[in-house]
Amino acid sequence: MGKFVLSIVKVIIAAVVINVLASFIYTRVDLTEDKRYTLSEPALAVAQKF
Repeated sequence: MGKFVLSIVKVIIAAVVINVLASFIYTRVDLTEDKRYTLSEPALAVAQKF
């Protein structure tokens, strides 16, 4: 019983640590063949003006 509880606690701690690290490291990757969701350079320039 004690080992089971310890394993559950370790999993919860690992999940919390991964979640905290993921909140600092946020990226998106466009994996579509034609880069459908990637902004072009002119679109980025216009968006930076706002």
